[in-house]
Amino acid sequence: MKLPSTIPLLICLFISNLLTAQSLSVIGSWQGTMLIQGQPLNVLLHITKQSDNGLKGTFDSPDQKAFGIPFTEVTFSNSILKCDLSEMQLMVSGELLPTDSLQLVWQQGPAIFPLKMSRIRIQERSQTRPQEPTGELPYSDKQVSFENKLDHLNLKGTLTMPKGTGPFPAVVLISGSGPQNRNSAVFDHQPFLVLSDYLTRHGIAVLRYDDRGTGESEGQFKSATSIDFANDANAAFNFLFEQSGIDKKKIGLAGHSEGGMIAPMVAVQNKKVCFNVLIAGPALPIDSLMYEQIRLTMEVANTPEIAIKTQLIFNHQLFNYLKAMPTYEMADAGLDSFIRQVVITQMGKDTSGLFATVKFQVEKLRPTVTPWFYYFINYQPKINLSHLTIPA
Repeated sequence: MKLPSTIPLLICLFISNLLTAQSLSVIGSWQGTMLIQGQPLNVLLHITKQSDNGLKGTFDSPDQKAFGIPFTEVTFSNSILKCDLSEMQLMVSGELLPTDSLQLVWQQGPAIFPLKMSRIRIQERSQTRPQEPTGELPYSDKQVSFENKLDHLNLKGTLTMPKGTGPFPAVVLISGSGPQNRNSAVFDHQPFLVLSDYLTRHGIAVLRYDDRGTGESEGQFKSATSIDFANDANAAFNFLFEQSGIDKKKIGLAGHSEGGMIAPMVAVQNKKVCFNVLIAGPALPIDSLMYEQIRLTMEVANTPEIAIKTQLIFNHQLFNYLKAMPTYEMADAGLDSFIRQVVITQMGKDTSGLFATVKFQVEKLRPTVTPWFYYFINYQPKINLSHLTIPA
């Protein structure tokens, strides 16, 4: 029987649509190039699926020797991809096209760059890291689990103990801001693994752990504040305190970045803490520190002076707004109104594009104003630092 001529055409269209539907998955690795100050900058984007069917992502900047930088949040809906890294004021967003390419906008602070990316296959990079321990270790390396009883969640980590009966001095390592695993992996390095190896080889027991909601630890990272992370660190300390072979008079906390803020928070409350080591921990008021950090970052990126000035004025207004709000809920509820007033002030009487401008600013800012950021920007490090009576 002769088939109508339309049948092969329909079959071809069906197969074509099926292949397009199969390829239209944002999961995978993507590569593209941005022009910054006329200079090309290569960027790689890696999107993977989590166990709860959510997405997570990292990006590489090979030209800057930066690898595996994790996004705070990744969403994909109706062919629109959004990747947010609030700590760097970075938002990457755009559309997955039927051609299996990404048409994105890379926005960091006030700077906006178009970025088109193509799908690529990534081979495992085999970088030699001689500082990382290999082979048989001269100490015990044990996987452990402990409970944060306040929040009813289990945290997983690694306890390394020197050989011998002890008792040994000991330390808990506390990671910096952003979701970190027990090794604090960043830029293709594992600093907490290296640090714990060094300390344990020199007779000090070390407990390092995955942040809540990260790696093997339970809980939600996104909704947590520094207080929650301090509770996690306190649970880690109490677990270490109960282990045999540990000198209970020589147990302390070592924190990096935000971890250097959390360590004093714990030590002031838990009188069993014997010492603090603060690695690049904050001492200035956080809003002042962030203000200076934003300025320096933009200057290093050769951002025009007028753009730096405009961004700093806005950040100064935002920080003051957050500090004036008694609760995060009140700050979140009034955010749209706050931004509208800022935009009106900037635009003066010309309000022709006000709605679109406000909408853009709200969408840009909304992911960054989290409970964590509200608490962080209001935090005054000197309060806990001034109450420390232990070696620090």
